[in-house]
Amino acid sequence: HSPWVAVDRTAPELTGPAEPVTITTEPGKPGATVAYDVTAADAEIPSVTPGFAAASAAAPSAGPAAVDAQSCIPASGSFFAIGTTTVECSASDEAGNVGQLAFDVTVVDDEAPEIAPVDDVRVELAEGETSAPVDFEPPSASDNSGEVEVTCDLEPGVRLAEGGRTVTCTAADPSGNEASSAFTVAVVAPAADEGSEDDGSDDAPEEDAPEDDAPGEDDAPGEDAPDQDEAPDGDLPRTGSNTSLLALGALVLLAAGGAIALAQRRRTAE
Repeated sequence: HSPWVAVDRTAPELTGPAEPVTITTEPGKPGATVAYDVTAADAEIPSVTPGFAAASAAAPSAGPAAVDAQSCIPASGSFFAIGTTTVECSASDEAGNVGQLAFDVTVVDDEAPEIAPVDDVRVELAEGETSAPVDFEPPSASDNSGEVEVTCDLEPGVRLAEGGRTVTCTAADPSGNEASSAFTVAVVAPAADEGSEDDGSDDAPEEDAPEDDAPGEDDAPGEDAPDQDEAPDGDLPRTGSNTSLLALGALVLLAAGGAIALAQRRRTAE
């Protein structure tokens, strides 16, 4: 038998990334798939004689020991979540010596949230009121991280005076990425009464309908109505002729009186 006995007390040596690994998130995902390279190697096995605790300087080398197992957690090619994850690797040789290595993988989230638009809000003041509550639903939002918070610079339900203002809502994720959505709030005076805006056209007096020119029962077609001044045969003249007859009668009486006076004068003269 050889007087030399091989004794392996050296752990494998692992070599990995020289610096911390940094990568950005994959679009729309809360992390990224990361691949890295870690290797393990073991030193040569020295030889010692029986009874000696250490290898003799003159002892020949037995050659490198074989690496029996190597592993990393999380493994290369795994999906790493947003933030920093420590990768722990280990390797063992046939002699049971174990070597270890650790390094950090950081996944940076630089993707902003998505926030929905908001419709403009219009509120009408109640009669006699100078302010009104403004109610609205804050916009919905989503983020690749799965966590997002929405805040608005106006709380729903706050009372506002007449006028307009712009409200901005902001969605923020845990990494500080932000997106915003703005809309307009308008508080307007109450609408005028329909009655007060009436120009009175509906109250105008109705015009009398024109008289029906159609012939009546007493006015048969083709027959002229008798003149008001003309009286039927045997009747006294109607009102229109009475004035002329009275004047004529007065003249007759006057002439008769003159004739009588003249006759009396002649008699006296005789």
